[in-house]
Amino acid sequence: MANIRKANISDANACAEIVHSWVQATSWMPNRFTLAELETLIEEGMPKREIWVVGDPIFAYLSFDKPNNSIAALYSKNPGQGYGRQLINHIKSHSSFLQLWSHSFNSKAHKFYMREGFVKKEFNQLGADRIPEILGEETAETFTIAEPPICYNNLGEKVNFLQKNNPNSEVTAGMAIRGPDRKPIIYRFNYEKSPPEFQIFVDYHECAHHQTGHVDQPHPPRNSYEHLMNESIADCLAILRMRDEWMRKTIDYEIFINTLVKDMEFIGFPKISITSRLSNIENCYFNYGPASDFLEGILLGKGSN
Repeated sequence: MANIRKANISDANACAEIVHSWVQATSWMPNRFTLAELETLIEEGMPKREIWVVGDPIFAYLSFDKPNNSIAALYSKNPGQGYGRQLINHIKSHSSFLQLWSHSFNSKAHKFYMREGFVKKEFNQLGADRIPEILGEETAETFTIAEPPICYNNLGEKVNFLQKNNPNSEVTAGMAIRGPDRKPIIYRFNYEKSPPEFQIFVDYHECAHHQTGHVDQPHPPRNSYEHLMNESIADCLAILRMRDEWMRKTIDYEIFINTLVKDMEFIGFPKISITSRLSNIENCYFNYGPASDFLEGILLGKGSN
């Protein structure tokens, strides 16, 4: 995932080039400004708006009118690479309400904004560019935080769940550790940002690290074989407990899967990692026996299905 930063005056030319190239390639967009004029307009707008850019060199930029919670511009050099979504998610993390005007002829942009949660609200026959525009609005969705499941570690100790917020993260996450008093705990980060189906999976996943004793073992190097195996075991035990103890209907599984894919894509996991993780979860969910049998097999030194 490319880094996002606030733009400065020296970035105005790169931003202008992105806009100019898009205008040149768009038949219905009037070519009203030269590249130099666009650069001047962006420079003049910087004191009035927040300009955010992604990538080095710059791949995309977003202009945000903070007092009005309005996205004034969003342009990407190569649409479809995820940079526009990354910029919008950055703004969403600091705003509970957003709005924007989009050219009515820009059907691809409309589909993108609707995927990102915007809803069409109003039609304006003549926009700022003398082209019909559509107003879109998005309200940041928050979810009720679910009650955590019961969790005991491999030593029979009850695990406590503690709610925490991480302002630097835009996804729900958990952490299984022993606290300063050596009691087993699970931190629940940003649970209000995901549906209960995903919250509970994260709880079960982190609980699995306590149930298997992984928390009390030396942490293997990240992405090592042992680390990936521990995560696969935790995923499997988590989805089995969800299936056996929590799920009411098929839609619960689908909601969880959709949220997992969305978050992994946002974080920047490669497609092969997402596919591999989903394959493991699906295999456990549909083909394995009770969660208790699987856990017993792990504690005895072998898996069980």
